[in-house]
Amino acid sequence: MGERHGGRALNSTNGKTKFQTYLSHLGDNEASKVLDLSIRAVKAYRLGERAPRLTDIPNIVSAADGSLSYACFFESAGHE
Repeated sequence: MGERHGGRALNSTNGKTKFQTYLSHLGDNEASKVLDLSIRAVKAYRLGERAPRLTDIPNIVSAADGSLSYACFFESAGHE
């Protein structure tokens, strides 16, 4: 399970979440535009330095227009 330490999102398996994989696929600039987030926030989320606030996840899911679900923020990309 992931854990927060000093404001950083940690994944005990060092795997990326589906959300991080989605951000990598889009690229920081495009993800920033599509999700209405700053480029720095997108980069921090993609690298696992930060995680979105739970209250921000519904807006991100909505902006992704069906490409993301709530589970994408918590499951590793390899999880089926």
